[in-house]
Amino acid sequence: MAEFLQSIGFDKALLNILKELLIVLGIGLLLGLEREHTKKRKEEGRLFAGIRTFPIVGITGYLSLFLASKFNVGIFIAAFLGVISLIALSYYRTQKTDTGTTTEFTLMITFILGGLVFAKFYHISVTVAVLITVLLTLKIEIHKVVSSLSEKDILSIIKFVIITALILPVLANRDFGPYGVFNFYKIWLIVAIFVSLNFAALAVHPKGRPLSPPEGKLSLLF
Repeated sequence: MAEFLQSIGFDKALLNILKELLIVLGIGLLLGLEREHTKKRKEEGRLFAGIRTFPIVGITGYLSLFLASKFNVGIFIAAFLGVISLIALSYYRTQKTDTGTTTEFTLMITFILGGLVFAKFYHISVTVAVLITVLLTLKIEIHKVVSSLSEKDILSIIKFVIITALILPVLANRDFGPYGVFNFYKIWLIVAIFVSLNFAALAVHPKGRPLSPPEGKLSLLF
């Protein structure tokens, strides 16, 4: 396809821009579709941004960074501040009927993702868009899981994060002792894997439902 387009006069630079614009368009449509669907599901009033606004804002982020690279970085900053101003104005006008800020923050992130696509961070942009969509889609389920956790479960989750995300990365991955039998990183990695497996096993009922607060089985991990 690319060779055919080049044969009829499209150069590689133009094809690359078209590809990136399609990525931005896809990201905007994905996030906008989720927001539009959520609005209809809840039967709420007028939505600040939907399936059309999100792609436009994403493309605005892409084009503003493109122009900033050609002329002045102030163009991107001005465009970003303009988007923030519109978001703030919308929130001010609707805060009495809708105190949530999820759509506004998602729109702001869409602008940034458009800029990231221009900066060639394709995988990061798409991954972030998908993760945000999943979080937004699973809002009800996430709230149910959180409400089902006991205080002991929360403390266990905090300990789990400390073990896997804070302590493990800072340990030296080097061998110590006679014959190099000690490696603090590998030892702690085994601990982290064991805790992760137990966490996954105890966090879900046999029926696939979250643990109820009285059971607090996540606390058995520690």
